[in-house]
Amino acid sequence: MKKSKVFLSMFLSVFLTSVVTVQAFASTTSGSTSYNSTQPAFDKALEKAKSNPFPIETSKVLNRTLVNKKIVNDPKSNQIRSLTGQINPLEATSNGVYPTRKGVILVTDDKYSGIIPLGHSAIVYSASDVVESLSSGVVMGKNNWDTTRNTCAAGTVISTTADQDAAAAEWCKSKIGLPYNYDYYNMSTRSKFYCSQLVWASFEDNYGIDLNTSAYDISLFGKTLSAIHPTELLTNDNVVVTYRNNWSVN
Repeated sequence: MKKSKVFLSMFLSVFLTSVVTVQAFASTTSGSTSYNSTQPAFDKALEKAKSNPFPIETSKVLNRTLVNKKIVNDPKSNQIRSLTGQINPLEATSNGVYPTRKGVILVTDDKYSGIIPLGHSAIVYSASDVVESLSSGVVMGKNNWDTTRNTCAAGTVISTTADQDAAAAEWCKSKIGLPYNYDYYNMSTRSKFYCSQLVWASFEDNYGIDLNTSAYDISLFGKTLSAIHPTELLTNDNVVVTYRNNWSVN
């Protein structure tokens, strides 16, 4: 309970900073539009930010989308073969095969302290390792989510090659040592990363492939701010799901 209270306080602090940043940006841009910086206007904007970031209902919608996506064989993997030595990359499977191929995206819906639906994501680096961003920053972690996580899903970008996926994983590895990004709506920074921002940026920056959706967009003072929840990495139209275990809507 103590961890949850600390996290929530930190979370609200992040959004307070976000609102101040947007307001400062709006008031300094050229043009005739100016924004009222009175306390009521500020409180209204802050309340809107607090009510929108990662709402439970939006999380359920994303989970439902992921649950309804067909699980297919990894079209870039040579690990899944039939008796004839051939695979059908778009053939539906039950749970799929847990990924070891470099550049596959991993997602879990496990909740922070069992309560807050932030989830987590990483990119596979090898059969034994993933690159992920934790509270300590970008690190190399263990590729064992199929046994250590209550929920787990994986997917691959449709339009990339296996070599491009591997390069995306290398790009993430090059960020090891950078700090965690607690400002979830600052997706443009490359000096710090939160988990899903790191994976998203590896495909956005290298190939111009946007794995985000508008699920968590908010509007403050006429400016749209975007954050990316881990589940969005697999629920967008650019990715196919290749593995899913114990995922539910709740």
